[in-house]
Amino acid sequence: RWVVLSIFVLSTALNYLDRLLLAALAPTLKSEFHLSNTQYGGVISVFSIVYAVMAPLAGWFIDRVGLNAGITVSMAVWSAAGMATGLTRSFGGLLASRTVLGIGEAAGIPCAGKANGVYLQAPELAFGTALNQVGITVGSIAAPLMVAVMAPAYGWRSVFVVCGGLGFLWIPVWWVTAKKLPAP
Repeated sequence: RWVVLSIFVLSTALNYLDRLLLAALAPTLKSEFHLSNTQYGGVISVFSIVYAVMAPLAGWFIDRVGLNAGITVSMAVWSAAGMATGLTRSFGGLLASRTVLGIGEAAGIPCAGKANGVYLQAPELAFGTALNQVGITVGSIAAPLMVAVMAPAYGWRSVFVVCGGLGFLWIPVWWVTAKKLPAP
């Protein structure tokens, strides 16, 4: 059970890492795309609005298709959107990639909650939720560190591409784990 939870803590860390890379690279992105503070705020707002609208729909989706399909689709969508952020060449592309990121990431926390509900006993749910909060903190701390290490050497785009790639690597790890440790 705790192996599953650990893998979902990593999922939550990737979820927050992806979203906070934008903030860690804000000065670079504003310069590269010639963004005003208003335009940059618009990118952040679009992500947040889409995330808020999609979160209940994502929870419904996960309840209908199951945890394995739900987290696989979610992780693939947000990882692709994260990679697309690193490949975009325009403000419109940046806006589009962050919109899709909001769609995919909206399922991250509901998937972690579903994993807790499926794999943990009732007396362990609060602790499981607390560990998922650790994933949020790890992702939040990792974003500026990843930018500081990678961007000077490989450019800002590489940070988004690598982060998205990590999400795609997470998917088979989850599949193997879910197969070896099926839900009770």
